[in-house]
Amino acid sequence: MPIRRFLSVMFLAALLKGHAEVGLLLNLDFQDTAKPAAQPDPLPQGTLLPDAMVSGDFPGALDLGARGYVRIPGFQSPRGPFTVEARFRVNEYAPLSTRYISDILNTATWDSGPAQGFALRIGGGYLYAPKSREAYASDEDYQADIGWYDDSQRASVSRCIGEFLTAIKGDDRNWKEVVTDRCIQRNAWVHMVGVWDGKDMRIYFDGQEATDSLRVLRREALPNLDSQAVAFVGARADGDYDSRHLAGTLDFVRVIDRALSADEVRLRYRTTLPASDTLCHGAILPVYPMAGQAVDGKCEFRFRLVIEGACTHPDFNPELKPGDSIEVEIAKDPEFQDVMVRLKVGELSFHIETADLAKLGGYTGAAYWRARLLRAPTGLAKAMAIEAPAWSLSRPFMIDGKAGVGVGRIPIERLGPALVGGWLTVNARGASRPRIHSLDGRNLPMVFQRRGEHWTARLPASATRGVLFLSWE
Repeated sequence: MPIRRFLSVMFLAALLKGHAEVGLLLNLDFQDTAKPAAQPDPLPQGTLLPDAMVSGDFPGALDLGARGYVRIPGFQSPRGPFTVEARFRVNEYAPLSTRYISDILNTATWDSGPAQGFALRIGGGYLYAPKSREAYASDEDYQADIGWYDDSQRASVSRCIGEFLTAIKGDDRNWKEVVTDRCIQRNAWVHMVGVWDGKDMRIYFDGQEATDSLRVLRREALPNLDSQAVAFVGARADGDYDSRHLAGTLDFVRVIDRALSADEVRLRYRTTLPASDTLCHGAILPVYPMAGQAVDGKCEFRFRLVIEGACTHPDFNPELKPGDSIEVEIAKDPEFQDVMVRLKVGELSFHIETADLAKLGGYTGAAYWRARLLRAPTGLAKAMAIEAPAWSLSRPFMIDGKAGVGVGRIPIERLGPALVGGWLTVNARGASRPRIHSLDGRNLPMVFQRRGEHWTARLPASATRGVLFLSWE
């Protein structure tokens, strides 16, 4: 790590131990074992309830037990753009009795008076939304997703995602929300950050943005936050009814009265890594199907390479090399205790039938998939037992077993960089109409016209760079 960057990380780590940071509204780091719910003066002091205690397994962290939480009266709400930051471990996802929701931090009230406040939590709940119509290639695809989602299915498939939400000025019926496009892993430390910058809300996992861009609700609305509120850490409110208790361990929870930039979020995540961890490596991130999407046997799975670890090298470029492979698992549960399919592939995409999903026996319902990069061993590594890298955070989706999973295929062709204002000409394949997708699976609004043996369409301005994919109905 370069000396300058190392010093900035160390300075930030020292700063966060105290209360010198400007605009700090809440800072629970549980380092004081005698007063684990205390905050630096002049921040309001919290009360530990009822069976939360300093963790025996993780010094400086708070074990919330079966019903524990922290109550902080007199919390000063943010005055404008703000950030919520937390580091935690989840032991168990929430049960159906709480709509599969666990609150990390909650200042929201709605039972009496106008809805106000915000929350950072785990679980999408009953209102986990299908994507907007514009994100689908056809009305048929949109209706397929809508048809999947009754209340319990929405909550069940989204029980492992992260969410950041606020009440809305002048609207007591809806909430301003963003959710993650990947799952929170159980029994692993997660650094999670929610940011509202005065215009957009974003959410981050482990230094990387994880916002599900197709499920941003009430983007233009303004938050409604009382000047003072009661803040609950690890639960929604006092009492057992709909407590939305977090079964896990908290390292710290902070609220900052300004919006952190993406670079600041990454820097803060690096302060959570061990001092000896300077590893800079490539890892796999699932990209498509989109989170919560209903798929059948025509679906293509895609991933991309990302940088992980305490990487600061400006020239590091993760890429697949000869002999590398990608291991994939598809399971019925986010804990991957019931794995249905395992396979290895050598490219950044594969079709669903490649995984031999006929093994599912017509399974219909929620599923989760994850991947990890297996580098080809070189040199001495060929003769050594190398520990497999960590799995990616998983992505939830829905399998439509009745639609012939494992049967059929949509050929995907890579088009390469697009030229703005240019015309695209595609050879005809019978009566099938072409579709154009971006790398993340979003359908681009292009109208193809049949001209003899070809289809033609003008490329939109949104396709000025990057790789596009051509598929066929």
